[in-house]
Amino acid sequence: MIHAWFQPSWIVRTENSMDSVGAEMQNAMASVDPNLPFSGFYSMEDLMAKTLAIQRLEVALLVTMASLALLLSAVGIFALVANIVLQKKREIGIRMALGSTVSQAMIQIAQSGVIASLLGLICGLILAAGALGVI
Repeated sequence: MIHAWFQPSWIVRTENSMDSVGAEMQNAMASVDPNLPFSGFYSMEDLMAKTLAIQRLEVALLVTMASLALLLSAVGIFALVANIVLQKKREIGIRMALGSTVSQAMIQIAQSGVIASLLGLICGLILAAGALGVI
């Protein structure tokens, strides 16, 4: 009797090697019904590894995509700050000529980059909170 949708399986605890128990179980099954299909024996560690393999792959892909997104956002912020410096090059030069220090100029440049980053972070958190309701 072959069940296409129901495949019986047994969990057997043994102190002997899996090979010797496997042969005994196969002989016992063959003596009851020689037409029963036999798929083999697996250790609990093998079954757990097989079950978790897909989840581990999904996590690895998620980490890879998140890392790429983080890298892309860092490059975007760098490009934004570089563009701001190019646009304010004359203004920074005039401020430096009038007595502004290098640290004051750096604070002015960094302030615009930090504000843009914080706005992006806030928008991302709001969108993520909204997406959690959908998922």
